[in-house]
Amino acid sequence: MITFVWFPGKLRATANSLCVAGSSIGAIIAPPAVAWLALKYNWQTAFIVLGAVGLIIVVLGKLVYRDPPPGILQEAADTAVALPAVAFKWKDLWKTKSLWGILLIRFVSDPVWYFCLFWLPGYLQEESGLTLAQVGMFGWIPFLVADLGAIGTSAWSDRLVRKGHAPLKARKIMLSAVACFAPLCILAPYLPNAASTLAVFSVVAIACLSWLFTVSVVVAEAFPMNNVASVLGIAGGFGALGAVLFNYFVGQFMGKIGAENIFIAMAVLHPIAVLILWTMVKPEKPKQEIAVKNISL
Repeated sequence: MITFVWFPGKLRATANSLCVAGSSIGAIIAPPAVAWLALKYNWQTAFIVLGAVGLIIVVLGKLVYRDPPPGILQEAADTAVALPAVAFKWKDLWKTKSLWGILLIRFVSDPVWYFCLFWLPGYLQEESGLTLAQVGMFGWIPFLVADLGAIGTSAWSDRLVRKGHAPLKARKIMLSAVACFAPLCILAPYLPNAASTLAVFSVVAIACLSWLFTVSVVVAEAFPMNNVASVLGIAGGFGALGAVLFNYFVGQFMGKIGAENIFIAMAVLHPIAVLILWTMVKPEKPKQEIAVKNISL
């Protein structure tokens, strides 16, 4: 929400990606930090230390944030695509096609990213033969590449906006393009070494994080600003639900059906999300706003 208030549409995706990338720094720091703490002390210490760091960051964020000056706030409002004076009521929000589109997108696309977060370290140990210390040395690489790549794809979508594309269409074009790389995960079981596995997962992680960053911007450009926080919260819940179910499925069945079939399932999730994005997500206008416009005409 902060970037949607501080930045106009032509800069919004880049600004949002930079801010959200900060939250992904944990995925970069965690592998070496957890490996060092676990080897130096024990795994309980790793949990306690990293949890305490997270709480400190929350407090610092609360202390340093300031609302934007009136001039910046007005510029962001003037250039927003979907910023009507009225908003959907809670029950009416659930009747919009775009809300269900966003929920389905998060439900099917988030699991791939969470697989990278939770299963990649173990996969590198079991399938690529890395030790815990080696995972700590190299396991952060896909997440750093993903952060940098997702910032780049977000900047590209902003560039499309500056070239004259409607903001929502620009996001759809970018997300469709990066989704073409997500199916590369299907190669993972056949790769000869850890280096090639890390390379493929780095590319897949760029696609995952590009979607995770930019779907939030899509929400801001499809819904009234007063509904954005609600939609983001609901969508986050659906994304987490999809991730929990998928990762439970992976844990239960990878040994039974084989890693190959798990990666086949992962390969189709982002293409499915593209279909949902183009067919279900559009700018939503509350009936009150439409009525006001008709009266003014």
